[in-house]
Amino acid sequence: MTITSPESTLQVPALSGPSLTPSMQSSSRGWWLAGAVLLALSLILHVVEWVLWRQTVVSDQTLTQLREEIRTLQTQAQAWQQFKTMLDPALQNIEPLKQALERCQTDQAQLHIAIKQIQDQQKTDKAWLQQQWRDYKSSLAIPKPRPRNTIDNPDVHW
Repeated sequence: MTITSPESTLQVPALSGPSLTPSMQSSSRGWWLAGAVLLALSLILHVVEWVLWRQTVVSDQTLTQLREEIRTLQTQAQAWQQFKTMLDPALQNIEPLKQALERCQTDQAQLHIAIKQIQDQQKTDKAWLQQQWRDYKSSLAIPKPRPRNTIDNPDVHW
């Protein structure tokens, strides 16, 4: 089959195969099939609608929770801002505090060195005193030799 028109000289081939229009014999079967397809589509749409509704409900709950969290965070941010405003004057004077801390740390290190030296000196003094005490005790234990003749002899005159 060729279609020609004054506007177009395009030739369209004739359609062959099954007809797209229902015949009278299969019309009742076609309507049942169309009804089943529509019913299936309706069920699918209801399921999709329910899922979307459920997600909306969950999303609304999530949004409510997020709003509460945002309010909490805003309150915390305001409290932090007030705290920071209160600390700003102290933070501006931080350099003298850093220098004082460094001096304290230096003094502390020097004190540790001095304490160590004093402890070492005490150990040395203790050892020396213990040695002196031992020497003194040992000198008392041994009597000094005395000449017997001169002390106990009545004939010797000084």
